[in-house]
Amino acid sequence: MSVEKLHILIVDDEDAILQLAKYEFEEEVDANMLDISYCSSGAEALNILSSHEGRNIRLVISDIRMPEMDGIEFLKNVRREYPGLALCFWSANSPVTYEKQMMELKILDFFEKPLDHSKIRKFINKEFKMNILSS
Repeated sequence: MSVEKLHILIVDDEDAILQLAKYEFEEEVDANMLDISYCSSGAEALNILSSHEGRNIRLVISDIRMPEMDGIEFLKNVRREYPGLALCFWSANSPVTYEKQMMELKILDFFEKPLDHSKIRKFINKEFKMNILSS
């Protein structure tokens, strides 16, 4: 049985976080299980979503605290323009801080920094009925 590749958009203004995510999910990308687009701002992410590249994205994971357009404003735009996408937050702040926004935006999960990529894998496996690697 062939599993459809999941396309994820990861948004974070910290280059070190994006580089770590690239490293952590390298095996899944190489195994053709995931396709991941990375960007460093909400505006850049909205451009990707509206482009040819964005048409297959099914999951958006965004940092909350970013300059110019924060993650909450970005995800409000995403929810309005692309209501069928699965959305997640990550932040160094407690998820309790964002409970109201998470409910309003129908955020599926919150990942606390420092990131535990195994929790992200477990979420993907459960939510998208996949069996990605668990390194």
